[in-house]
Amino acid sequence: MSNGSKMKPVEILLIEDNQGDIRLTFEALNECKIINNLNVIYDGVEAMAYLRNGGQFRDKPRPELILLDLDLPRKDGREVLAEIKQENSLNRIIFFKKKIFTKKEYKKKK
Repeated sequence: MSNGSKMKPVEILLIEDNQGDIRLTFEALNECKIINNLNVIYDGVEAMAYLRNGGQFRDKPRPELILLDLDLPRKDGREVLAEIKQENSLNRIIFFKKKIFTKKEYKKKK
């Protein structure tokens, strides 16, 4: 990259319904100094509308990275992921699945 050139922001879609996790993600991206445009969607139904540029999301950019919570209202993250994988126009987007465990759930996993 040449001196003085600006990096293009990474288009990130965060699909998350927990406000605390949204805030932590925002802070982590800022702390890492990743130049990004972060869009947040709160449930699986809206996520698919966003990805298909439907309705109110018609002019939204295609994300390059999706941060996907698995436990979402209306349509869970597993269903969203299955739909993304089936659509040729979407299945090249990089995604990261995440699941937050309570202390009790974490101890059971050990």
